[in-house]
Amino acid sequence: MAAGIFALWQNKHISSSQPPLTTVASMALPPVNGVASFHDTSRNRSGVNSVSVNVRGLQPLSDGSRYEAWLVNEHELHIQALGTLTKTGDEYVVNFSQPDGNLLSQGNTLQVTVETTRATLPTGRVLLSAHFPPMAGMHINHLLVSYPETPNKVALLPGLLAQTRQLYALSQQLRTTNDKTTVQCLAQNMLVLLDGQDAEKPVVKSYDCSSAHVPPLSSSYGLLGQHNDGYVSTVGAHASLAATQTDSTDTIRKYAQQVIFSSENLSNWFSTLHQDSQYLLAHPDDHDKAVEVMNLADHALNGVDSNDNGSVEPIRGEAGAMQAYLSGQSMATLTLTNK
Repeated sequence: MAAGIFALWQNKHISSSQPPLTTVASMALPPVNGVASFHDTSRNRSGVNSVSVNVRGLQPLSDGSRYEAWLVNEHELHIQALGTLTKTGDEYVVNFSQPDGNLLSQGNTLQVTVETTRATLPTGRVLLSAHFPPMAGMHINHLLVSYPETPNKVALLPGLLAQTRQLYALSQQLRTTNDKTTVQCLAQNMLVLLDGQDAEKPVVKSYDCSSAHVPPLSSSYGLLGQHNDGYVSTVGAHASLAATQTDSTDTIRKYAQQVIFSSENLSNWFSTLHQDSQYLLAHPDDHDKAVEVMNLADHALNGVDSNDNGSVEPIRGEAGAMQAYLSGQSMATLTLTNK
């Protein structure tokens, strides 16, 4: 009898000392979250035309079900299918792009659903979603989609980049000419782009510039503007407005600051470039001043590695128009959650 009692005690002791078995259902699954990032991959950088959706924590599906991503316009009842998320490493990923048109104008909500059929519209359970904040989003739209006061209502950042490219192209023509009239016509055109206004009393007449193969430019919206009301200052203002709205996010604030750094750099470089262009009009044979104009225009477009660390960063003293546009696109990044 004593042996039986000992055996019972031993079995109880062994079973109580062993950890309980963990079933698959009781295992803690990793949290599910994702990021949607928007980009302009078009050749002429005219608008945001692609989106990448990366999600962590998703589990494989069975029975032919799929994770699908959608861009939804809840106001105009339009839905753009973005594609099926496929497993890539430890993430599920889908990349979508279109040849033209601005994706940011096509929806205000991004969703990931679980679909059991190959429908062209979502019918499954919404697993993850994110909404563009309406108040901050209005200013992001001005930066990236459309702005009512610019020619053809072009968005501020693409407009800034396009006009800076024009200025850069003009400046680089200074490398290949010693002709005084040509230099003056190039300087005159650069002032038009900076001011956003045709020269009231041009130093060189339009027919002389055309003969020098520098056709006169016309602009109604300048990089600096007549009263500090051009692309540069307006970009900085709307980046600030997006960052300070009550529905703004840490992501918006982070990249808005980078856009503002770029606008401050551009304001300084363009102001000096304006003075140099006026000087070249009066002294078209000053080669050193022409070189300075070329360098400043290059800084304005591509930025400059002022701290010699091997890269142009979105910081004061370095970032130009290209960096401003990239940071502006990052302002539109969405965080997908299952809330």
